[in-house]
Amino acid sequence: HFKDLIRLRRTAEWPRSTLDTESSTAKEAPEVEPLPFTLSHERCISVVQKLALFLLSMDFTCHADLLLFVCKVLARIANATRPMIHLCEVVSEQQLERLLLLLVGTDFNRGDISWGGAWAQYSLTCMLQDILAGVLGLL
Repeated sequence: HFKDLIRLRRTAEWPRSTLDTESSTAKEAPEVEPLPFTLSHERCISVVQKLALFLLSMDFTCHADLLLFVCKVLARIANATRPMIHLCEVVSEQQLERLLLLLVGTDFNRGDISWGGAWAQYSLTCMLQDILAGVLGLL
C-alpha cells in the first residue's frame, strides 16, 4: 500500500546508527515512533484551530470514527510542529470549557455524547493529554 511505501522510504533515509541506538533504547522505554519531519508552527496553527472548531461542531449526525480521527490528527499535528503548539493556541478558554464538558458528559451535548460512546470521551482525553505531554516534552 501507498502508506507502507512512504514509511519504508522514510526509514530507508534514516542513518543506520540512529536506528541501532533507537532499537537498544526501545527495550528500556515504551515504544514511541519518532517523527522524521517537523512542520512549520505558523502554517499549522490555523489548521489545528479549524480542526478544533470542526471537533466542537460535531454531533450525532457525524460518525464517531470521524471524531476519533480528528482527535488523533489534531494531536499529531500539534506535536509535529517546532516549536510545539500549546493548548492555548489551539482553543480559547470557552472552547476548552466546551471540550471539558463533553468529557464529563454533562448537558452540553443535549444530555450526553452517546452517539460517540466511551470512545468519544477516550479520544478527547487522549488528544488533550497528547497535546499537553508534547508541550512538556514527554513525547
